[in-house]
Amino acid sequence: MSTPFDNKILLVVWKTSQLPSPDIAQTAQFIKANLPNVAGIMIKVLDRTNWQGFSDTIINAAGNRVQAPNAITGPASIRRWVDGFAQFGLEVHLWGVPVGINVREEADLYIQAGNVPGVKSVSIDIEHGKRPDGSPLYWKWENDPTPGRVFSQRMRNGLPNQHLSIIADYRNNRPFSVYFDPFIPFMDSIQPMVYPHEMTFIPIRRPGNAPWNETRMKAQIDRMLTDARTKFAPHGKPIIPMLQTHTAFNNVKPRPGEVTYQGEKARAMGFPGITYFRMGEDGPLGGHMNSADYAAIAKITGTFVGDFDPGNILPFSLQDVINAFATVASDNDQPYGTWLDNTGLTPHILSGAPRDAAYTGPALTTLPNISETDRNRIIDLLNTKSSAELRTLATAAQEAFSERQAAAENKLTGSVIGVHGALAAIAPPADTWEMWLKHLTEMGIKWYVQWDNGSADQSSGSVFQWVLALKRAGIEPIIRYKQEKQYPQRLSDAFFTKMQAYVQHDIRWCEIGGEMNNIANWELRQFPNVDFRNPNTMQTLASNWIADAERAIQIGAKPALYSVDPVDREPSGDLFARSSVGFMSALLAALAAQHRIRTIDVFRKGAWLATESATYDTPLADSPMETTATNFVDKNFRNYEIYQHLMQQHLGIQPADVVVMATQGGVYLPKSAMMASHRAVSTEAAHATQTLDMFAYAERETRLQAVCGFCLSVGTRIGAPNPRFEGDSWIQEIQDSRVGVRLRPRPVVNALKALKTERDNG
Repeated sequence: MSTPFDNKILLVVWKTSQLPSPDIAQTAQFIKANLPNVAGIMIKVLDRTNWQGFSDTIINAAGNRVQAPNAITGPASIRRWVDGFAQFGLEVHLWGVPVGINVREEADLYIQAGNVPGVKSVSIDIEHGKRPDGSPLYWKWENDPTPGRVFSQRMRNGLPNQHLSIIADYRNNRPFSVYFDPFIPFMDSIQPMVYPHEMTFIPIRRPGNAPWNETRMKAQIDRMLTDARTKFAPHGKPIIPMLQTHTAFNNVKPRPGEVTYQGEKARAMGFPGITYFRMGEDGPLGGHMNSADYAAIAKITGTFVGDFDPGNILPFSLQDVINAFATVASDNDQPYGTWLDNTGLTPHILSGAPRDAAYTGPALTTLPNISETDRNRIIDLLNTKSSAELRTLATAAQEAFSERQAAAENKLTGSVIGVHGALAAIAPPADTWEMWLKHLTEMGIKWYVQWDNGSADQSSGSVFQWVLALKRAGIEPIIRYKQEKQYPQRLSDAFFTKMQAYVQHDIRWCEIGGEMNNIANWELRQFPNVDFRNPNTMQTLASNWIADAERAIQIGAKPALYSVDPVDREPSGDLFARSSVGFMSALLAALAAQHRIRTIDVFRKGAWLATESATYDTPLADSPMETTATNFVDKNFRNYEIYQHLMQQHLGIQPADVVVMATQGGVYLPKSAMMASHRAVSTEAAHATQTLDMFAYAERETRLQAVCGFCLSVGTRIGAPNPRFEGDSWIQEIQDSRVGVRLRPRPVVNALKALKTERDNG
């Protein structure tokens, strides 16, 4: 992933008053003359809600303290620095320290700064702790991730095309759930502060200590850079170390040889670029760069290629690795031996070497067939826990896993049970909500698919309020944004406005386009182009999906990849052109060719796979990877495995790293419209039995997070009559001459209710 820091050395500026010259042009000339390998500066522009100029002062000829002549006071002064440096072929990057006192006001100031033409990047330094004298600091992020998320999302929305970076203490010495995690989804790179004399764990040189030890100092720098790399590499974002020239709190300043070594080591390790903190003339305490520092930085030669392999950094043992895997695998209710096999570690762990021997196997940060979350947790355990602590954690986790296994042998949680709601972007009549919610909760429904047409209506009785009622009842909504004849266009702005409203209520799962191979979802004039073999069609779909998915992610939603309508006809003519497998493969190939990094990034941030997985007339366990001359494989309950295979083939995304939900499917009723040309179940009672078997199989044997049976009901009481799908209703609407409309639950409803009661009673 390219960044504006690539193959560059930048000098971090704290205050303009401390530069070699107060003049912009003279500062640029100084860099060109003394530091020909330096690409520019990263200048501090904001502190809290103040422009940095408020504290950037000098003593004038009259002895009065006044603002420095080129201090940062707003966008106009930033523009002077950008334009002035550009005349000498130098860059200007920005940074500041937001503190969470007024997140919207602070974010808006960074947006103003970052929108100045010519600015190369904007970095935020999220601080924590106390001052050296023990007094409290003034930042307010502490103990609450919400302000950080609001700030960074607002900043990203206002700077959609600007490179944003987070500056973080590499030691992870603060609650990252507050000071890092809320920000990172909106950042493009990470700048760990790696200051050998300020952040050292091992005393290297202090006043009164033994003489300076060069070998030991270099080893310390090596350790710190590799520690920083290991901690941040799992986030999948470029890492640009911020290195030290300044005097540390312990009143020790790096020697020139250490300054050079920091940069050369970072280059040799494959970091894409570096910065040095901080540029300025030495004061009485020698706090900034001096001529020796400039000369030391100028010695750094060679190219920063940014190709490091994070590798295995800390000296943990084979038994430590076993215990870390045992802890995390057991917490996931899986045997750790299977995880070692799946990740390819078994030969390295069971090599015959003593269990206390150092681990020397593959880099843990790049292990396959394990989710990013689990991989990061294993690495974190190895980096933060002692061998004794790991042993204790593993023992406790395995014992708890065994107890859960014994208790759950014949008991399912019902976590995957879902249902598809009305077949229209409409809510049930408000006077029926209590009745529907009672049915849903008694059936143990955990997931509910609801269509939404992007209407701004949030009044009583609206789709919006119905969805909120589902959420309050403990049922997770999946919103299918339904834009009529959507393809080949993107979703309109109204849908994203509605999406933002849902996200404010923690309703995030959504489909941003469904059944891309179904001509009913295409503009009439585009019908001839609905063909997976048409490169323009697939390139357009890929570009539209990635743009809409990124926009949804920025809002805080979790968008699904465009789904497909399963097709199992002979591979010829119009139906072959609309092949579901063909469309999915071609879409993923186009995303890989045009938007590979962006696509991987949105799946890492929460995008998921929506499928229409149903049994049709095949057994639950039938493999979808076998095909005949006349049948496509995706008319199969496990059809999601095809799409996982294609994602891995085209993008390298592992099945374990992407959530999969069947938003339509399950077992269709005897008179279902979906069963044309298929052998349907014989009776409604058989449908009920097979549906319960399907949910049990999905929970025990598959990676499906949800299966939403099709469908809850069709008719006036659900809000959407549709004669074609009356045979699909779990709760049938019947016209009765005596009482008018009455509802008849089919056997599947009572079967699910009985299962829920049995589950609740243990």
